[in-house]
Amino acid sequence: MTLRESLATARPVIPPRLPDLPRVAIEEEKLARNFDKETKPVSTLDAEALTRRFRTALLNGTWQSISFGEWKLAVWIMFIGEKPLADEPEFLDRLFEQFRSCRKQTAYKGLILAYLNEFDPSKPAIRRVAQELEGAVRQFNWAWTDRHDRYRLFAPDEAPRQIANACLAPPAAPRSVLESLGMGGSRASGGMAAHAWLQALHRLSQLLLQQGPKLEHVDTILDWSVVDGRLLYPTPSHRAALASALLLPWAERNPTEEIKDNVSTFLLAHLKDPRLPFNAKEWVGVPDEAVAVLRKWLTGVALEQFCEVVDQVAQERMWRYRRAFWLAYYNADVINDAWVLFGPNAQSYARRAFGKTRSYGILERGYQVQADHSVLLMKIGKLTVADWSHNGKCHIWIDGNSFTPKLYLQRYTRDDVIRGADYLDPHGKQGQAHYGSEHGKWQSLVSSYIEKHTKIRISERDYMPYGWKR
Repeated sequence: MTLRESLATARPVIPPRLPDLPRVAIEEEKLARNFDKETKPVSTLDAEALTRRFRTALLNGTWQSISFGEWKLAVWIMFIGEKPLADEPEFLDRLFEQFRSCRKQTAYKGLILAYLNEFDPSKPAIRRVAQELEGAVRQFNWAWTDRHDRYRLFAPDEAPRQIANACLAPPAAPRSVLESLGMGGSRASGGMAAHAWLQALHRLSQLLLQQGPKLEHVDTILDWSVVDGRLLYPTPSHRAALASALLLPWAERNPTEEIKDNVSTFLLAHLKDPRLPFNAKEWVGVPDEAVAVLRKWLTGVALEQFCEVVDQVAQERMWRYRRAFWLAYYNADVINDAWVLFGPNAQSYARRAFGKTRSYGILERGYQVQADHSVLLMKIGKLTVADWSHNGKCHIWIDGNSFTPKLYLQRYTRDDVIRGADYLDPHGKQGQAHYGSEHGKWQSLVSSYIEKHTKIRISERDYMPYGWKR
């Protein structure tokens, strides 16, 4: 028989009719019901097809064609899309009617989890679902009734605050509290959990302002905010809320050194250094007052970096007096910004000592630049100051000078931090050599120049080393 004859006599194969719902979706629903999996039971469901069925029923009134199994699955798709099904009053009316008539605990459990996952108190549909659940949960003997009584889960204006307070109350751990309320795993990254986190940030600010520095509250928020080394709530608005809560309480006063270190290390790791231009996008929406707090802390960090590294590589007789001099200006809170430049050897030590979160510039090796040289760049009023760790002069520029070095660049040459300076020594040469340190010679000249141009005065008693006497 030829191929043509075979095709002509062959009987067409009629494929079996596929079920309305994929088998894998049905099995996944069973697993979710039996084992309380955190994944949505419709993660493999053709959500678009199910949505079309409900859209058709809304349009034609063919509700009798929708099975109860589909109504149960509808809770997972009703908030999806630009025009969610949940925004259709008739859809919710029909959904509630189906659930009330069948009184299935598994159906209401799905509705509760969907409510927690999609929670947003500004959405009318969420408020309708909450109102329905507040009455419905009491018809079953289960944990959700107690959870609502304790945390007001189905009162949209109260639940986030109640959960936040529980998460911040020692010795509770936020993840344990959320897990106990059905918001573990992926649900911890949005919905009710995210709104509770925002309330916790607000509560943290209040606690820090009213009760003073509380390391345990700060560390609780830091731990809650990160999962697997990444921010749990990474949107710009959430990042701004987090940075504001951690920084604004310290706009008028200082935290403990431990809080300052924990917060600055955290923010540098997850929002990066706000002083560097290429990190600006990470700080969108953060108030200038909050950024100013971190910049002030990082100024202190830069001085600490400079001091610690130079302690390792510079001669004590050269460095002791320079350290005392600039720390006096920092302690007087008049250094607006500071940036450290490290030569090759100093960089090696800095990497070992401070890790990757601490930022600094690179001082390129070249003419009269030693491998262990470091330069401290500072802004004091309208002055920019560059002082070398050893075997180098102090140079000062007045704002408006086109040669003024910019802070927070990645690489600098020697010329970048010496040329065109405005300050001239008593002999008319650029830069101030560090002679007569033991007697306060260069210190007096530099402090007088700073006072002349900024009205900032630091006394000799403050800028000379402890125990020094004339």
